[in-house]
Amino acid sequence: MKHIACIGILTLLMLGSCGKRTIRLDRTLRRAIDTTAAKQMVILRPILDSLCEERYDSLVQAAVDSIMERRQLEIKQIISDEGK
Repeated sequence: MKHIACIGILTLLMLGSCGKRTIRLDRTLRRAIDTTAAKQMVILRPILDSLCEERYDSLVQAAVDSIMERRQLEIKQIISDEGK
C-alpha cells in the first residue's frame, strides 16, 4: 500500500512540473543572441550556398522524374478507363 501511495505522490509531482518555463530576455541578452546568430550566418552562408549549388541538378532531376512518373500513371489510368 505504501508503494502505491508513493507512486501516486510522485506522479502528481511529475505532472505538476510539466509546464513550460517562461524565460524573459532583456535587451542586452537579445542583442547578444542576435549578434552571435548574425556572425554564424556569415560563416555558414557560403557553405550552405555551395551545398545548394552542388545538389541543385540532382534535386531538379529527381523532381522531374517524379512528375514524369506521376503523369505516366495518369495516362495509363485514362487509357484503361477508356477501354472499359
